[in-house]
Formats: sequence, structure tokens, C-alpha cells
Amino acid sequence: MKKIILTLICVSVALCAVSCYGDIDVVKQLSLTCKTAGFADGASSTKAEWGANETIYLFRAEDWSAALMSQISGEGSGVATFQGNAYGTRKGYYAVRPSSAAGAIRNSGDISIEVAPRNIFFAGDDSSVAIPQIGTGNSKNGLSFKSVFGALKFKVEGIASIAKVQALVPNQEHGLYGTFDYNLLAGTIADDNVVYKVVEEYAPALAVQGSKEVYLALPAGSYQSVDLLVFDGATKRKILYSAENVNVSRGVATDATNIVATEVSDVVGSWHIKSYCGAEATVDLYMEFTANGTFAILQRTELSGYKRFVGTYSVDVVNSIISGKYSDGESWADSYKYSLDNEGNLLLQSVSNSSEISVYEVAEMPDVTAVGETRCEGVGSVKPL
Repeated sequence: MKKIILTLICVSVALCAVSCYGDIDVVKQLSLTCKTAGFADGASSTKAEWGANETIYLFRAEDWSAALMSQISGEGSGVATFQGNAYGTRKGYYAVRPSSAAGAIRNSGDISIEVAPRNIFFAGDDSSVAIPQIGTGNSKNGLSFKSVFGALKFKVEGIASIAKVQALVPNQEHGLYGTFDYNLLAGTIADDNVVYKVVEEYAPALAVQGSKEVYLALPAGSYQSVDLLVFDGATKRKILYSAENVNVSRGVATDATNIVATEVSDVVGSWHIKSYCGAEATVDLYMEFTANGTFAILQRTELSGYKRFVGTYSVDVVNSIISGKYSDGESWADSYKYSLDNEGNLLLQSVSNSSEISVYEVAEMPDVTAVGETRCEGVGSVKPL
């Protein structure tokens, strides 16, 4: 979809003194009251507050001209004041919080919104980090901000201390974060290009002290299943909370019901090979183990590109042994004893040859175009699997 790059308005302070009676199409300094709202959550609502020194982008409805507005008061409250140089307007303003989320905009009112992984989780009763938010209003009455997403609330029982969380929405055309088009006039997602990936966030960004609830912000819609993987920092356990047949509404926190909680192994996650048999690996290899027992491998031995291998795996949690089978029915070359070192790297030790150890560091699977085949003709098991 063709996008017109946004040209931001930079106006000297001298222009603020310009006035034109009866004509509001003039640059002047504006002070806007901005209110932010949390998610409706049953009979109550989650709290939402403005941070410190935030910035928003303000768009004029007449021509979508833009101005960067800076916060001058309201830290820690639901109402803040923003100030900046902007054109006057008869039709009102739209705004995007945070300013870093605002991308290209077209005269139709479609704006490109960028969502970072850190923007989709929050805990306790504060939804301030569940952004981006869209504000609407005018210079007289101020702007009201609401999230473009809804939220799914997980009650994470049995967790002593949340160290980090991961989220996955399987079998969905859209994912959890990335860039999508939002129509300011209609108030709807116009073109859903949100990237489908596993999202991981560490607890310090969640402010989860003492909380037993984790909220996951999602685009409104129906989901066959939503998985939340929680890492217990105290016991080192990993608990997978799976919710099925989920319906999410914009601006509403929905309880995840009929949750199945399952303890999973340390191998769950995505990894990049660091060393093999004590030496630097000669192959570029990524692998991802999902909590539902599937795996994917991206392997590159030459500069020609990656080859993709998929299949299923099983774990003997008692003995910490992992085994796998490719989708063509062929088993891995061996089973492997797994463990995590002090740096959080995954170690796989061959059961039949204890000196064969491969080390993997945590890494996101690369966004590459891979050969769409499960195995290559004449090629044996992917080393080290």
C-alpha cells in the first residue's frame, strides 16, 4: 500500500505572534488538556496515567498537518497538558500517543501506527504501557485518548515471582506487534499488517510486583487460542496458560476463561547457535520450540539463504531429555540432554556421545524468506539435531 511520508511542521517562535481575526488557519502555540483512559474491566476499569516528559503527534483534520506536542504537566495522573506550535482548526484534532508510534499519514485519515513488543503487556491495574493510543477532540475541550486495542486478562496462579512473559497467538493472520494502518476518522484498523511473532518482555517493564494478573493487549477480534508463557523467577518454572475461543473488544479487558495451565521445559523459546563441540559453529542455525510441541529450524551453510525444517518434539521433564521428529517422519540424529547455563544459554548434549555439546543463546527467529521444505533430498539430520 502506497504511503505518503509525513512532513512534520517546524515553525519558528516568531510565528506564534501572528494573528488573523476570523481566520484560524494560522500557526500558534497551543496548550491542550489531554485525558487518557484505561480498559473497562468488569464493573471497574484499569488505571491509566501519563508518564514524564511524554510527546504526542497532533494532526489537524483539515489537511492532516502535524505538530509535535510536549508534556508540560500531569505526570502520574490521568490528565496532562501538552504544548506546541500548530495550525488552528475548525474540524478538530487527532493525536497519537506515543509520538514514536506515528508514521506516515494520508489525506484519507489513514495513519501508519507502529507497535513495539513492550507496548502489549501490562500488569496489576495500570494500563499506561498498553499503547499506542489515539486521541480526539479540539483546543477548547481538550483531547481524550483511548487504546486502539482491547486486552486479555490472565490470572497467573501458582507463580511466586514473574521474571518474564512470552505471548503467542497461533493460527492467526495477524500477530501481536509491528505496523498497521489505522483510520482516524472511522476509528478502526484499516489494514492489518501486524507482524506475527513470539513476543517476550521482561518483568521490570511490567511493574508486576505483587501482581497475579497479566494483561495482554490485542487487536479486537476473535482468536482460536492465545498462549501466555510465564517464567517464575523464584522457582525457575515455566507455566503455559492457554486460553481458547477468545473474543477481544476494543477498550475492554476480557477475562481469559477455561485456561489450561501446563508446566513446560526450558527448551521452549527461540535460539541461535553459539558454539558446537567447543568451537565456533560453522553453520548459521536458528531454532524455535513452541510450548505445544512443534519446532522450526532455519539453517544456512552458504550465503545462498536459509533452509527451513519443521516437525514435532517431546520432552522427558524428569531426565531433561528432548527428542524430535521431522515432518517427513524421520527422527533426529539423536536425543539430547538439555540444560541452561548461568547466562541463560541452552545446552544440548548428545545422549549417545556426551562430548558432542551445542550451545544456543536466546535470539528471535530472523524474518527471512526460507526454502519451503521440511528436508532436502540427500541431506541427513540437521546438525546438531
